[in-house]
Amino acid sequence: DILPTPTGVELILKKYYEKHKENTLLVDIGGATTDIFSCIKSNINRTVSANIGMSYSLSNVLKEAGIEAITKNLCGKISEDDARNYIANKTLNPEYIPKTKGERFIELSCAAEGIKLAWNQHIGMNMEVNHMGFLDKRRRDIEEHKVCPFEEVFNLTDDKDSLFQFSSISKIIGAGGVISSSEKTEDIVFILNEGFSPIGITELYVDKYFKSPQMGMFTLIEPEKAVETFEKESLVKVCTVISAVGKTPKESVEVIRVTDIKEGTSSVMRSDEVFFMRKGGHFRFESLNGYMFGTSGNVYEIESDKPILLDCRCGKEKDSSVVFKALYGEPKDLSVSYDFMKGRSEIFTGEFEISRSLPYKGDILVQKGQKVKIESVIAQNMFNPPKIYMINIRKLAGDDIKLTKNDISEGLSVKKGDTVEHGQAIFSFKKKSDPLPLHYHSNVRGEIVKIDDYGMIILKEIQDYGDEPVTVNMALEMGIKPKEMDKYLKCHEGDFVQKGQMIAQKTTGSSVNDLINSVIEGKSERHDGMTLERSGKHFSFKSPATGYLKKIDYNTGDVTVQYKAKPFILKSFVNGEIIAVHKNISADIRINGSYAYCLIGFGGENFGKLKMADRYGDISVTNEGEIVIFTHPVTKQTLEFAAKNKVKGIIAPSINNRDWVEFSGHEIGVAITGKEEIGFTFMLTEGFGSKEMNKDYVEYFKANEGRTASINGRTRIRAGVIRPRILIS
Repeated sequence: DILPTPTGVELILKKYYEKHKENTLLVDIGGATTDIFSCIKSNINRTVSANIGMSYSLSNVLKEAGIEAITKNLCGKISEDDARNYIANKTLNPEYIPKTKGERFIELSCAAEGIKLAWNQHIGMNMEVNHMGFLDKRRRDIEEHKVCPFEEVFNLTDDKDSLFQFSSISKIIGAGGVISSSEKTEDIVFILNEGFSPIGITELYVDKYFKSPQMGMFTLIEPEKAVETFEKESLVKVCTVISAVGKTPKESVEVIRVTDIKEGTSSVMRSDEVFFMRKGGHFRFESLNGYMFGTSGNVYEIESDKPILLDCRCGKEKDSSVVFKALYGEPKDLSVSYDFMKGRSEIFTGEFEISRSLPYKGDILVQKGQKVKIESVIAQNMFNPPKIYMINIRKLAGDDIKLTKNDISEGLSVKKGDTVEHGQAIFSFKKKSDPLPLHYHSNVRGEIVKIDDYGMIILKEIQDYGDEPVTVNMALEMGIKPKEMDKYLKCHEGDFVQKGQMIAQKTTGSSVNDLINSVIEGKSERHDGMTLERSGKHFSFKSPATGYLKKIDYNTGDVTVQYKAKPFILKSFVNGEIIAVHKNISADIRINGSYAYCLIGFGGENFGKLKMADRYGDISVTNEGEIVIFTHPVTKQTLEFAAKNKVKGIIAPSINNRDWVEFSGHEIGVAITGKEEIGFTFMLTEGFGSKEMNKDYVEYFKANEGRTASINGRTRIRAGVIRPRILIS
């Protein structure tokens, strides 16, 4: 049998709980995503934080957590620029392994902040705060434990009657590269402790080779043996965390008395202090001044050869730099190597092909064999993307009617490929108790693209619109005064309406007559613009066309409908020859020229003549319409001059990440770029920081200065990597 990896983890955690009755968390932090599993009172929950990770998603951790949190964790030992540049370049070079102590610490801080984000998401999706008062907490028990009055009490979303507190979590297991590959215990302790902020008595473990999924598979064969093997071969104990909880002190107070049983000595720890016992030992811990070890009470004794972390940070906002100092002291030489700025050095000269595609089906305006220039229009979308509509027959019929697959099949009056008009009958069903069948009508107009066995009809908008305005006198059609129109209108100026859609309705004062009129005028065969005429008047007014209600004139009684969309025009982007046309979607172009890849880009497509420059002062009004090449790092001021002087593009080796963020106003995040509205295209050959352009690229651009180049800043780092490139054709 094949078992999904997450299911394997869930199975082994559940079996582990059944044996030990210990609440457990497991985190697997990868390059792009972070999974958190919780087994609380045998209830298994899993969440995936899709853009929290240590390589592809590292810039998104920076975006979500903030640079202040990441640098503060490290006691300010690493500058904002070094941290930002490392994180941005690790995202662009996800396979890079940290080489210096400074780079390692940046990753540790990001890992802790990433887990904190993922853990908060897990809590929000699977747990609900039980608003129990302080006195109620003192009187209540949770199974064998007293409720800790200083902690939140939670209900599990899937088990409303099950109460628990975070201090009842006994074990936290870490997995994933940044944890399992770490050779230092302190690193794992920092990541897990600062990521989860455990309360009370909590043991930290690492699943170094991530065998949990295999052990889960093993439970299907030998459950008891699987749990035993999981404990012996998967779990490696790292540390015991002892964390006190209580009221946030206004000034320093004694929190824990520590007694060394072997030595017969004792000492006291105060609020906001953290102490790391690397060698473990035999100790007795007693909480003081009303503080508690959560649901574990006030006294705890331990004898262990593994490290012990004493955490007396009692406030809600815990300063991670205190733990950093306790674990690492005052580390020196926290520099970054900037070896992570690998850049790109990929130049091709000769014959090659590119494909130019519309965002959705439209009109291809060229033919195979046709010669095209950079500005040649080769395709267009005249309309907005077609809307997709879904009609649920079961929901339309009502919950009281239990339709079978056979009922749906026999009752459908439409099939895949049919064109359905607004108000057209699409399904009928006759109850045994009714003399006549009930007919159900479509409330949209479209082409049926799918009908499933369960009665879900999927339609695609039919875009047979003209762009000329259609004007009809609604007041005249309905026999009312123009100024009375507002009383009957169901839509407003600017609303999107479909041909045949009722946009105004007149009432008679009789609910029976209104119902009859509504039925008569709602028939599908009357969808030729206006409604059924009875004695020269209409009780309702239907849209004569599909589009937007452009104008409602209360002086003349006219209603104007017009479909107006800004067309998407696709240009060739290069000089070349059309070698293939893919109907309604794309065209392939053969080019004789060259291209060079960059590492990351921003902004959309542009083209212009290449111009070499050395300093930002070289950009002036004379550069309007040009692509300016810098061989040295650029700054925020360079980009501001570029925007002011309307250049088409800037190609540079590097820039500090902070300069880019301040100029653009946005963090990089998940590193899918190319739609930034900055007024030009910006591309980097080396990355973020301060690095010169590589010699091959300098020579390439010098050799092509004055030629017209095409550039596109679009970049995607994962799920189908796209790197920006310069095309010369």
